Amino acid sequence: MLSVMPKRIADESLASYLLRLSLRNGFTSPLEWLDKPMWSAVTKNTISIKQRQLLSELVPCAMSTSDLSLAPKHSILFLDCHTDMPRICPYCVKGKGYLKEKWRNIGNLSCELHGCVLCDSCQECGEQLIWSPLLLQGTCTNELCLCPIKSYPISSQINELFIDEICDCLLASLFIQNPYTTVLPIYHHPSVSDFNSTLEQGFNFLSGKEVYDQFIERLGDAISPFSQLPEKFQFFPLTLLIRHLNAAWPINNCYVSFLQTPQVSSSSNRHIESFIVTFDSAIKLLGITKKQIFHTFPELSAKKVIPQNQQIDIAAIINRTTISVADM
Repeated sequence: MLSVMPKRIADESLASYLLRLSLRNGFTSPLEWLDKPMWSAVTKNTISIKQRQLLSELVPCAMSTSDLSLAPKHSILFLDCHTDMPRICPYCVKGKGYLKEKWRNIGNLSCELHGCVLCDSCQECGEQLIWSPLLLQGTCTNELCLCPIKSYPISSQINELFIDEICDCLLASLFIQNPYTTVLPIYHHPSVSDFNSTLEQGFNFLSGKEVYDQFIERLGDAISPFSQLPEKFQFFPLTLLIRHLNAAWPINNCYVSFLQTPQVSSSSNRHIESFIVTFDSAIKLLGITKKQIFHTFPELSAKKVIPQNQQIDIAAIINRTTISVADM
């Protein structure tokens, strides 16, 4: 099937090599000679040993595991810091015609050779770049566009972030998109559209009081699903964010001030339908013991180990507590 077998370049990603291999053998896509699950595993960095062995029957260099090394965990959101979508330096690609493995790691925001920000979308049409042989030419992968991919500047403050801080920004962006988040999702890898804009959005939230104030306002708004609940529940998303930040940010000082400022509490007996949190969050929020949790949720007591992401709905407990306090 593959008559031409070019050498894989030392710092080349496996996905890039398979794209080059496809072109050299007359294919327009790896999907013309690989099944979809295999190609998906390569691009998502989830390829198993068995899949790698099968792929190596077609592509001997696929047995190399250098592209599979997982970096230490830096985020509560994902296990692997490699993106599932391509990020490229358009200047390197035009000059060398391949994609570097290091570009997939979110800890690398810019090209160390050219100093430009790595691109994951087209500046002309705004479309997300996808794994296509067009990338090897530095061309937009949207076939209705096909413009040269262009880099654009980002602030020096963002460009100098360490990976822990980058992960914090991605976490913060999650709360901007959904300020009522009470349980953090866990992914294998970061899957973010327009990575650089998302990063900037999170950075502004963690660094600027204006965005923080807007967030607090949304949590306290009458349309919030948690409005009229006691303060610790109403503003729990903020606590959840602060609890999982790696680095010290200006928002930490805002949070300290928030805790020291009396909030207006509601006297209403609002009945909330659902308030889902993790097992650990439930204990901290409700101020009760594991034994008391097991009494309320007996199905949990049968488990030998409570998973880190075990979710429980504490709405009934909140409603009982709120009513009891209101009746006093």
